[in-house]
Amino acid sequence: MIMRLNPGMFELVKNRTKTIEARMYDEKRKILKEGDIITFLLRPECIEEAKVRVTKLEIYHSFDFVYDNCNVEKMGHFGVTKGEFSTIMSAFYPGQRGKIIVIYFEILED
Repeated sequence: MIMRLNPGMFELVKNRTKTIEARMYDEKRKILKEGDIITFLLRPECIEEAKVRVTKLEIYHSFDFVYDNCNVEKMGHFGVTKGEFSTIMSAFYPGQRGKIIVIYFEILED
């Protein structure tokens, strides 16, 4: 599976700081399972990549529940409140409502 990341988040994956990703639980993500390989591509050119292996998946009903149950620093969000986290994450999915999939992963060697 391919997912795209903005430069700041991509760098956190590359340096092994970010090991959790949260996305809308849409049709594309419903096929994910533990052991799958995800290729993160660096936006905007999508030439540089980082490969990871899914180690765990969790489903939540809102970004507030994600904040309450996950280490958001491992998602690349440092020192943010629940409200700030929800606002940041919701900005990626304007007008969308639904479940959230939290993807735990390990970074694979280049």
